[in-house]
Amino acid sequence: MKKLLLEDLKRAFFSYPFLVAGCLCFGAGIYGFWPEWDLEDPLNGFAYLFRLAHSSGTTSILSLLAPLLVTLPFVSSYYMDKKSGFFTYILLRTQRKNYILSKLLSNGLVGGSVLSIPLLMLLAVLIILYPASSRELVNPGGAFGGVYQQSEVGYLLVMIGISFLFGATYATLGLGVSAFVNNPYFAMIVPFFVYLVPGFVFPYLSLAYLEPSTTFDLSSNTLSTPVTVFTQLFLLLAIGVIAFILGVVKKSEEYV
Repeated sequence: MKKLLLEDLKRAFFSYPFLVAGCLCFGAGIYGFWPEWDLEDPLNGFAYLFRLAHSSGTTSILSLLAPLLVTLPFVSSYYMDKKSGFFTYILLRTQRKNYILSKLLSNGLVGGSVLSIPLLMLLAVLIILYPASSRELVNPGGAFGGVYQQSEVGYLLVMIGISFLFGATYATLGLGVSAFVNNPYFAMIVPFFVYLVPGFVFPYLSLAYLEPSTTFDLSSNTLSTPVTVFTQLFLLLAIGVIAFILGVVKKSEEYV
């Protein structure tokens, strides 16, 4: 199990898809605050610019791209294992549960890291370039808004932590889809639509505070709470895990 997990982590983290997705995340963050880029502006602060980079501005595209970026590195790995014959080979060398657990852990870790690592790097750069406090007059509302009042850095770290959970969740959802389809691109697209479509429907049902976007952009709805955020992520994570387990079990029984 340990050896298999290490191999999966190596495949996931030391790959071009992970590098590309990480660079896209970092680039999307820069694009988000680029209109405010001015080293000589005394009103700019690292917290304000980071929130623009993450999800709060009109040019903040990371909040739109996030569910796609997290699926790029490793969601297609199960499909590739089946296509290459590695899935059949590994079942002869280890227990099925070890394969399932290794794939879920490695995919979840890389999905979360592809967002959190670039965001941590971006935060460090902004703190160096813009060490001043934020110029925002109104504290962000929504889930964890109270943390901002106590510590700007603390709130930004919470944002990064939730981004990790978001990435792990949506990557797992994509992996679950991949267990039932033979198209890796479809498995990457489904989490994006799960994230996007409710945003067009829930407001008409007075459920805007339950939009999936609130699990990434924590201040997008003032009625969202830590409970609504974690509940959504937990449910989607559970769906992804259960779907992947059922798909792998069904596929493995074909070789029995």
